[in-house]
Parts: sequence; C-alpha cells; structure tokens
Amino acid sequence: MKLLLLLLDSVLATSNQSKSLDVRMSSCPLTGKDRAFGVTPPKVSILPPSSTEISSKSTATLLCVASVTPPKVSILPPSSTEISSKSTATLLCVASEGFPSDWSLSWKVDGSSSRSQDSSAGLLQKDGLYSWSSSLTLSEQQWMKSVSVSCEATRSGQPAVTQQLTRDQCSQ
Repeated sequence: MKLLLLLLDSVLATSNQSKSLDVRMSSCPLTGKDRAFGVTPPKVSILPPSSTEISSKSTATLLCVASVTPPKVSILPPSSTEISSKSTATLLCVASEGFPSDWSLSWKVDGSSSRSQDSSAGLLQKDGLYSWSSSLTLSEQQWMKSVSVSCEATRSGQPAVTQQLTRDQCSQ
C-alpha cells in the first residue's frame, strides 16, 4: 500500500496540470482478506501510467500485477493406531506457500475422485503466502484395497499441483 501511495504522489507531482487528474487502479488480484491484513503478496508490481495518457486524457491508470505462486503439496498418511483401533484411515493433505488464496484441494483414490471430509479455506501466513489443508477418511477396507491416493491443488487457468501417496510407501 505504501508503494501505491508513493507512486500516486509521483504521478500527481509530475502531471504538471492545473486541472484535476482522474486516477484509476486496475483490478488487482488481491482478495478483500489480503487487503484487510495489509499484506503485500510476493512478486507484486504496480506499473505507472504513461505520460501520454496523463497529458491527453487527464487520467492515470495504475496497473497492478501479482504473480501466481503454486503451492507445495504433501500428504500425511494415516496412523496404524487409527486403522487398528477405529477401523478408519484418515489422510491429511497440506498445501503451503501458495498465492493467491483461491486454490482448492481435491482427492482421488486410485484415480477416481473422492469427496474430502474437511477442507480449509486459504490461511494467510506471515510471509503473505497461503496454506490449505484437507482430510480424507476411508474405511479400513477402502484403505487396504487402495493402491494410491492423490491430493490435487487447483486454480482456474493454472496447472494442477498433485502429490500421490501409495499404500506401500506407508509403514504397516
């Protein structure tokens, strides 16, 4: 926000116009939550208006560009204690260090979509990036029959980030 105000002051100071200047900010890919916390996400650029636009139209459009950062995805396997005592297997998918907040997580068991038990909205971290989590609970029988489970982080217009866990990677 400080960068935006400094740039705006600079635009107004260099416009050399006695008439008023209409300053517009282009759509910036920040959610209300991002702005409410005063977080400047990584790799944000605010591009100044052209001097031609200022002199000919009496407007100044500031362009905000924020890069997308795909999250890192990992899967935590179920505990053998849970499987033996509750006859269920709960897996946890954790996606971290992503931006912006609108990534979502989904599960697949042996390549087929599966509904998650519980998914969180993006949680803003101190570094301006987000983290998400989702759990999937399978019956012991489903878990023992499965070959692989995958968690996928998706966002419109971006390639999916997928992590796969095979049952043989887990200690029995």
